[in-house]
Amino acid sequence: MMQQISESEAVLMKIIWDNGGCALYSYIMEELEKKEAGWKKNTVLTLLSRLVEKKFLKTNKIGRRNEYLALVSEAEYQAMQTHHFVDRIYAGNVKGLVATLLQ
Repeated sequence: MMQQISESEAVLMKIIWDNGGCALYSYIMEELEKKEAGWKKNTVLTLLSRLVEKKFLKTNKIGRRNEYLALVSEAEYQAMQTHHFVDRIYAGNVKGLVATLLQ
């Protein structure tokens, strides 16, 4: 089973997924600046290394630059989150979720 990732880690994954599943560190920082997130360089590097440890990302060295490649697709992550939610909130009962959505 895939590990859970934090909200902040999910923000970084979304940037990478939206860029076709890979992104240079510099691109990730540019995107965060556009969102006016005000994230510190060390914070971003720590979160990216955690995502590598959790097997969500792989790092490629391109000269002195790091490129981050998604090992988990956005669809796979969404499916995992959905299963986790149904298990936690509805004890695995999808009918309960559907009934709630229909109300």
